[in-house]
Amino acid sequence: MAYIGRSMSENAHNAYRKGLFTLSRLKSDFLKKYHFKYSVAFFKWLCKNKYIMPNESHHVSASCRLVCFYTVKCIAYANSNLNLVNLYKVYLEKETVDSLIDKLPILFTRVIVSSNHFKFVGKPLKFDCIKYNGYLIWSSNKAYIEQSGECVISEILLQMPSEWNNPNTRNVLEMLVTKKNLSFQRNLRKERTWRYTRNG
Repeated sequence: MAYIGRSMSENAHNAYRKGLFTLSRLKSDFLKKYHFKYSVAFFKWLCKNKYIMPNESHHVSASCRLVCFYTVKCIAYANSNLNLVNLYKVYLEKETVDSLIDKLPILFTRVIVSSNHFKFVGKPLKFDCIKYNGYLIWSSNKAYIEQSGECVISEILLQMPSEWNNPNTRNVLEMLVTKKNLSFQRNLRKERTWRYTRNG
């Protein structure tokens, strides 16, 4: 690892030259330029809690400290994908992720899906899904539209039962309160586009 004097590695220097930034050099004017309306401290909190992930990591200072570098795309990601209203309440300690989850208008459902949906012949498959806003959600990436006819709800429960069989539940619930551009919605749009293209 080549170093420039005692200040930073060549890779860190190149990262700065490419326009990447570190949290220690972050200013409010820079965030506002890219339409982030909250404080620098809140942005740093989002990074610390891994709602925003760094693009690169490089060594700086004489002690070879490893520092995270971010691009402006990270700011765009926060604006378009994160539920900043909810997360700001958590940052201010006015809410917790759990208290926000408790306020979600959700139900717990048993869902039966035809094996044809998965392109094989066999018995229908059963899933424990979270019912939310017209969706039956199995994971952050997979859900069914309630009225699509692809599945049938066999049971609806107000609370999660002890025999609930969905290892993705916690991730789904956290996603519903911390994000606004949901992965399963994007995947459903892709599926509809693929079916429309295939059927001409």
